[in-house]
Amino acid sequence: MDKFFEKIRFMFQIYIQIVAMVILGSAIYITVFWGNECTLSANMLWQIMGVSAVCSLCSLILDSKRELSKRVMLLREILHFVMINVVVLFFGFWFEWFYLSAWKMIVGMELTIIAVYAGVMLINYRMNQRTAEEMNHKLQERQSELRK
Repeated sequence: MDKFFEKIRFMFQIYIQIVAMVILGSAIYITVFWGNECTLSANMLWQIMGVSAVCSLCSLILDSKRELSKRVMLLREILHFVMINVVVLFFGFWFEWFYLSAWKMIVGMELTIIAVYAGVMLINYRMNQRTAEEMNHKLQERQSELRK
């Protein structure tokens, strides 16, 4: 049961990061392609939250409790990135976030996907790095206590 809640926590953490980065990316994308005068309905927020939820489910492919080789991890990262692209581009087309006839919008959407993906990965890298540093610090304290 703990593993289940751990996966839920992992997905929720990823979900929050994705939503935050998507809102930032969307603000830039909408300003560039739709202009400052563009008004949005509440549906756009629901769309963002829904697509972000699907993307966070895709992140389960990255979660592994066993040690993975660099090659396997790289393959998972590539598959994850492709999955995210398919999800976002499919729903983006469905929700009319861009038009297939406007290649600049598609390029802009892809650049936004890359930026959001990189931002979420960077946030996760920093969080994992901080956790590792905290664990190492606690281990050093524990070793110091045992030596006394």
